Amino acid sequence: MYAAHLHAFARLDAARPGSLREADIPWPYPNNLVFQTREDSPADLKQKCNEALMRWHSDKFEASFGAKLRKGESERILCRVKAVSQKIIELRRVATS
Repeated sequence: MYAAHLHAFARLDAARPGSLREADIPWPYPNNLVFQTREDSPADLKQKCNEALMRWHSDKFEASFGAKLRKGESERILCRVKAVSQKIIELRRVATS
């Protein structure tokens, strides 16, 4: 599942400017944003959070894909990305405390 998510995310690089819709984004699962498993140690979880933030941090996402977002949906997409990023940051904070 995680590999499929990464593959779908990588396909965003090939999108034309102004073409990405909210439905095109491979959003992480709301109840498992970083694809955590029962076998993950605290260090594993921290690493997964850091990797997820490389994709979902709002500044990084906008720098990579902002020009590719469809104009009528870009504000909603970026708002959702920011919410995902904040949840991942909170998960990392809890996991490392």
